[in-house]
Amino acid sequence: MSRQTHDIQGRFWGMPYDWRRPTWRRFARRMHNPGGPLFTPKSFGWGYALNLAHPKARWILGGLLAIALLLGLGHVLIGA
Repeated sequence: MSRQTHDIQGRFWGMPYDWRRPTWRRFARRMHNPGGPLFTPKSFGWGYALNLAHPKARWILGGLLAIALLLGLGHVLIGA
């Protein structure tokens, strides 16, 4: 019995999924696509991933890093 393509990739509750074996080419196309959308379907699994080549991705990653640093610094300053 052969598997159908729609069994291993498609949408469930509006979220994309792809259960095919991940490849470097697919990973690179989805994670670093300068002309693509900010969020792309994951190269393996269910949901979306951040397109690191998108200009807004740098702002998102920078903001998350700043929050993490501020929370860590606050923890050190308070001494808790």
